[in-house]
Amino acid sequence: MRKANTNDTNYIAECLINLSLYLKEQGSNIYIDNLPSEVDESTLNMAKNLLADKNSLTLIYEIEGKAVGAISASIQDSSFPPSKLQKVAYISMCWVDEKQRG
Repeated sequence: MRKANTNDTNYIAECLINLSLYLKEQGSNIYIDNLPSEVDESTLNMAKNLLADKNSLTLIYEIEGKAVGAISASIQDSSFPPSKLQKVAYISMCWVDEKQRG
C-alpha cells in the first residue's frame, strides 16, 4: 500500500465511477440516479480534490505494480456537536477491484 499522488488521479476517478455504478445496481433514488456513469471533468476534479486536501489521505493498494484498490479518509470537525467530539475521521471513498475481494 502506498500514498496516492497526482499520477493516480485517473485511477481514483475510475474508482469513484465504479462506486457510482455499484450504487446504481443496488437501487434508485434522486441522489443515486444523478451520479456519473463515466469519468468526466467533474469526476477528475473530485479525484484531484481528494489528493489536494491537506486533511485527507488517499492510499492505493497494488499487486505486481497494478492498482487494485483505493481508500480515502479525512479528519474533519464533528458534524454532531452534542457528541462533544471535536474531530472525527470519515472514509470518503473505498474501492477494491472485484477480482481482489474476499
